Amino acid sequence: FIFLIFLLVFFYNLFNLKILLNFVYADFILSALVPILFIISISHFKMKYFYIGAILFVLYLSKSNMFFLSLGYSMIIFFTDKKIIPAIIVLSAVIIWGSFGYIKTGKFPIGASLMSSNSHALALSFNKNFNKIYPHITVDILNNDIPKPQNPNNEWDIYNFYKNLNLEYAKNNKKRIFSDFLFKIKVIFFNYFEDGQQVKNTSEIKKNIVFSVLINKILLITSLVISAYFFTKNIFQKKIDRVELFYLTIFILSLPPFIVGWALSRHLVFLFITSQLYLLIKILNKK
Repeated sequence: FIFLIFLLVFFYNLFNLKILLNFVYADFILSALVPILFIISISHFKMKYFYIGAILFVLYLSKSNMFFLSLGYSMIIFFTDKKIIPAIIVLSAVIIWGSFGYIKTGKFPIGASLMSSNSHALALSFNKNFNKIYPHITVDILNNDIPKPQNPNNEWDIYNFYKNLNLEYAKNNKKRIFSDFLFKIKVIFFNYFEDGQQVKNTSEIKKNIVFSVLINKILLITSLVISAYFFTKNIFQKKIDRVELFYLTIFILSLPPFIVGWALSRHLVFLFITSQLYLLIKILNKK
């Protein structure tokens, strides 16, 4: 019965279900695997650390914004549980992807260069018109506002072109970038309107409330408040609860790419589901 309740968390919300069943973008992988990672981490069964490592391996290779979570989570497991298997498996993912990139392109992709398109994606965020359209309109329309590299010899020439463009923008727009960071945090927690709309100008924006996203955001904030309270309380009592530790680790390590870049509601589904599982666990533990 409890298993069915946990399973229901994945499927009851229509917005989350739509992302889970959309196999075009890698968001469906994150939405399925990150909550499972959380559940496995607080469970007790044979070979759990191999499964944790396997999930982190897939996450690392699925989306570049999983870089911090994959490496950081394996380190948390190492320091709390004294288990090195997840870290070794993640390291193998780093070596496999890096070696493949080096053989194909002559460069070892890691960190910000995990994908050669990352700097171009960041250039859409580091743009003077970004907060005029985000989050309601897809940021893809900003492609018309950014310069294009002339006669690049390979994909890393393109990467370096946009990297230098981003560094120049950051150098000249420090206050703007900081205010955009705060704006993105506000969007992550409090925007429940339809986002990423495929329209050409702001006059065409539809201000539709997505009630399933509103529910997600309310439960997300509730989970964070409760987990922060119990985590702080346990720290003062000189103990650490694994439920709060792993939930907050997932959330905190997932945020940086979204704050530096951007996040639409579909990018956050893995956090929505994980948060709701956390709340369910707290409720069941009270009984």
